[in-house]
Amino acid sequence: MESAEDIAFNPDIIQRVFKSAWKIETSKDSILLASEFIRLFTIEAVQRASEEHRILTTDRNNNVIDSEHLERVLPQLLLDF
Repeated sequence: MESAEDIAFNPDIIQRVFKSAWKIETSKDSILLASEFIRLFTIEAVQRASEEHRILTTDRNNNVIDSEHLERVLPQLLLDF
């Protein structure tokens, strides 16, 4: 399993998404910063969903985080970021 430091988003894809969504040019530094922010946001979402799963699940053999767990933590996560 990959550690949090090994996970990364391809900056070229982030740049294409920004370009298609907002029709703006962005600097390389801003794309790298946005990629890091998205990486940290994703890691935090998974960690919170995992904790929510642990609280709600009685079956300790079930290690699957599903959309319900993400939906439960999303409002507070968005307020925190």
